[in-house]
Amino acid sequence: STVSNPQSPGATAEQRKASNSLSPTSFGKRKSRTAKNTLLKKISPAIEILRAKGTVKEKLFGNVVDTPNSYATSGQYGPDVIAARTLVPSSIHLSNSTSNLRILTVDTNNGGWKTEKSTLHAFSFSTVEEAREASLSFSPPLLTPFDKAPTCYVCDGKFAIFRRAVHCKNCGSCVCRKCVVSWPVSRLPQTYNHKREPKLHVCRSCNQLNDSFYNALIHGHEDEALALYETGNVNLRSPFGKDGNSEIMFPIHCAIIGGSLNLVRWLVDIHFCPIFVTSLMNVNDIINNNHTNGTGKQPLLTSEGRSALNLAMSTQQVYILRYLVLEKGMSLYETKSLRI
Repeated sequence: STVSNPQSPGATAEQRKASNSLSPTSFGKRKSRTAKNTLLKKISPAIEILRAKGTVKEKLFGNVVDTPNSYATSGQYGPDVIAARTLVPSSIHLSNSTSNLRILTVDTNNGGWKTEKSTLHAFSFSTVEEAREASLSFSPPLLTPFDKAPTCYVCDGKFAIFRRAVHCKNCGSCVCRKCVVSWPVSRLPQTYNHKREPKLHVCRSCNQLNDSFYNALIHGHEDEALALYETGNVNLRSPFGKDGNSEIMFPIHCAIIGGSLNLVRWLVDIHFCPIFVTSLMNVNDIINNNHTNGTGKQPLLTSEGRSALNLAMSTQQVYILRYLVLEKGMSLYETKSLRI
């Protein structure tokens, strides 16, 4: 007998199949499957290339870091995440026979990129020893080429399309964006910021290292401060200061607050950290305008206008005060109050 409804319980399998092939819904499904198969055939070669180099997910987002390093687990830097920086070459030469100044020149174009502006900077100093110490601060680190660093130096995660590499401007290593913090441009010398970026990427390892160095100075921990400096990633001529609410101070200011005369002497006498302002000039200005001195007698101030002498007075550091006045020639006339 003939069944009027092909989808009724009495219909045969052949009748149901024939009915489904004629329905608009089934036609749309077949068309969707055909388009999907066509798309898969087109992109399958690209997928196979990605799979040959690793999983598609890993190529897009990087690998999952299963064994975090010492920083990720404890929040502290460790030997496994400190990339000792290699500085760009610098040169020191005598300016002329009359001034007898030593000129330190630093080329900040360590990437070799084309630029219309001069990348050569110069500083003038009275002795070769002071110029050599300044080169350790003003010479920026060599940047690790991106193609030479497949993984983040801090977390060891593989770089991918959505896990891009950036350079730490303090040590030059390649790190992912999860392992960097932003520093204001004032926290590193101008020579470190050739592209004049408004913020500088610094890896969490260098950030933690500098925070520890700041705490060692501010509390007068001499041995710890010297050990942290030996890592090679601490800059003695760059200020500390994270935000607008905290006072921005140079290492010499922190050492004075810490009350350690040995640390103050170590900074000033051995590493020639300035207690007066030094000026950065382009080398062309020195040559063309015949500048003879890059330093002045204006005291180096914190963001709140306090000099080394002011800090020694306010914290009642008598021995440091005597050292600054008698040995370093700071004048008491700059202080508003002589009470101590």
